[in-house]
Amino acid sequence: MSFSVFPDASLGPLSLGPQQISAPLDFPELAGGTPPTVYLRIVMLGPGCRPPDAGQGPTFQLRAGTGDPVEPALDGDALFVYDNPQGNPPPVAQAQLFLQPENVYAINITVYTPGSSWQLRIGNKDDTERTFTWVVADNEADSARPWLNLPQVLNFDGDVGTVVTRSLDVPNLGTGKLTISLGGLDDPRFSIQFPPADIVPNHCGKMTIAFHSPDSEGRTAGLYTANSNDAQATESAHHNNLIHLQAKTTRPDQPLPDVSPCRVCHPNRCPDFVGHSGGDLHAKCERSVCQHIWASHLQY
Repeated sequence: MSFSVFPDASLGPLSLGPQQISAPLDFPELAGGTPPTVYLRIVMLGPGCRPPDAGQGPTFQLRAGTGDPVEPALDGDALFVYDNPQGNPPPVAQAQLFLQPENVYAINITVYTPGSSWQLRIGNKDDTERTFTWVVADNEADSARPWLNLPQVLNFDGDVGTVVTRSLDVPNLGTGKLTISLGGLDDPRFSIQFPPADIVPNHCGKMTIAFHSPDSEGRTAGLYTANSNDAQATESAHHNNLIHLQAKTTRPDQPLPDVSPCRVCHPNRCPDFVGHSGGDLHAKCERSVCQHIWASHLQY
């Protein structure tokens, strides 16, 4: 049981512009079962956590060795694949293309003679940019692999003694179902309130992480490492399973004392008040009664 996920995590999904075809993309001849079969699965990703709108659909070219590329038709007959440019028999394999749910395309390559090098070219026939990931496996189950990509940093700045929450979309950019379990936090002041359920390809799940801030000011740093079925996800920019959790806890600003003129202060309420007409201009009001400093009274 073996599989390989493409592109490399450091590169992220393959992006193709309108009417663009990719360069040749090498993939290993992983063939298993009887007859030996290579299971190649490609997902065309859509924007906004949903499959792409209906369009022309992608094209796929396969090449074995130095043979001519073949382009299987969707739900069409199996095509023979030759590993020499003349197409001399016998063929080394045959290939057939199917469409699966959520814009996942399945190419089954039945291998007659093992040992060929293999290449794939993906074509975007639409008038908008499309992105792709793909998996090659020696069995059908392993060709359905998830692709997790979490944000690298989440900030939880807030007041002392409060709960600060952050909600985020968790996309699945892979060819198979993504599953995330509880746990993965290294600091009890953080918690996952609503972990996502299983996420099918081309969709997102909702995750909410909460920070229970302490009663003192300061900074807190934590880590969340997703417990998922995506073993290929590592701390990277495009295939990421780890979030740095950062929090800054402060006290809310206290209101400044009211130093506006004490219009309601008069001798009956503030016996020490003396106006401009005479007396000690520096006499202070009783703060417990008037709540103003003497300088306010000098404006009368």
